[in-house]
Amino acid sequence: MRYLWRPWAHPGFHAQPIWFSLAQASYWASNGALYAFISLYLRSLGYSSAVCGLATGSLWIFSLVVQPAIGYISDTYISSKKLLLLCFGVAVPFTALLPLAAGRGGLIFVAFICQSVLDNYQYCLLDAWIIQAGRTHSYVDFGRIRAFGSLGYALSALLMGSLIDRMGFWVMFAFHAGLLVLCMLCITRIEAAPCLNQSEEGGGKGLSILEVMGRLISNRTYIIVLLSVALYQFGIRPAASYFSMVTAALGGGSRHAGAGTFVCAFGEVFVMMLVSKLMRRGVRMELLYAVGLICGVVRLGLMSLPLGVGALIAGQALSSVTVGIYIRVFPQLVGSLTPPNISGTATTIAAAVTFFFGGVLGNLSGGYIMEMLGTYGYIRLCALMMLLACGVFLPVLVPALRQRTATPAAGSSPARPRVLASAAGRVRPGAK
Repeated sequence: MRYLWRPWAHPGFHAQPIWFSLAQASYWASNGALYAFISLYLRSLGYSSAVCGLATGSLWIFSLVVQPAIGYISDTYISSKKLLLLCFGVAVPFTALLPLAAGRGGLIFVAFICQSVLDNYQYCLLDAWIIQAGRTHSYVDFGRIRAFGSLGYALSALLMGSLIDRMGFWVMFAFHAGLLVLCMLCITRIEAAPCLNQSEEGGGKGLSILEVMGRLISNRTYIIVLLSVALYQFGIRPAASYFSMVTAALGGGSRHAGAGTFVCAFGEVFVMMLVSKLMRRGVRMELLYAVGLICGVVRLGLMSLPLGVGALIAGQALSSVTVGIYIRVFPQLVGSLTPPNISGTATTIAAAVTFFFGGVLGNLSGGYIMEMLGTYGYIRLCALMMLLACGVFLPVLVPALRQRTATPAAGSSPARPRVLASAAGRVRPGAK
């Protein structure tokens, strides 16, 4: 009872996970307020479905260069904390310029790309920072912290869907900027992580970007995981960035799109917490990821049936299983396959490559495919891509299943069980 009203005074109290959780919640709430409704915003300006697909896809084209560069800089030169504050500090005033670019031809697309470089690409940098902190502090659990991000995204999407119908699209720009400011305030309260990509003498640079790329390319398991996730990124489009357009094609509006996005994102909160619990009990990340892919195939199969808008929204609960497992497992699985000194670069490269070949190509072609094959034809094609992702992942999954289920050692970080380190079967214990 002594610390009931002042829990922060308890000797075992740690504020860092709380600030990380609030930063995730405010960042993803800001992200959901803007990027979940870009397609609807562009459609309101008179652009076709194909052009909307080109716009949303182009947001990730630059990520192929920008995200690896961001990751390498945070590993080598500038801490993640300083880099995030710098990018968000520029993104906030830039948000006010986005509505001014509307109706000025291709300027609106250029503006959204610049905005994405400043804030939309930074999610993997924030994730890598949390995972790095979890290696040295056992009380930092990535799954629990990231769950607050999905909760923030869910509430934001639900609120924006209603506010846009009542007040217009200007409200999403205001919420996006305001929540980014809140995220910056939370980041200032978090301990900065050191740049680990340094020489042993500490006097010069560590691995160059080309050396980092060479090590990652030679890592067979890393490449297989990237290829599988790229196919996943293509297949998940109807339940993600194209969900608003799929909803509109079935007769729904922004309110229905916001409700569906809320169902998916809110469900992710509980999925990620459950996955963290299973990982602490020794369930392999490879198996959990495979389960998520199978759920994705089932979800897309159900979406291809003409069940109406209500069923489409309710079915997003199954999408939350697929997306929640992916969000929880992917960054930590990638980090487990690479040395700690380049984990930030490895994570951002993985995110950039998979989003480019999956998300970008999926978004760029999605509008055209939807116009040629129809909404249901496009969904069936995405289900096939998700099934291919399962097949590609088998060379990693099968050796993992043949090995004994890993049990975290006493005192190790609860969110980092042992994982497969290569297709040859080597196992590297989680960092303590």
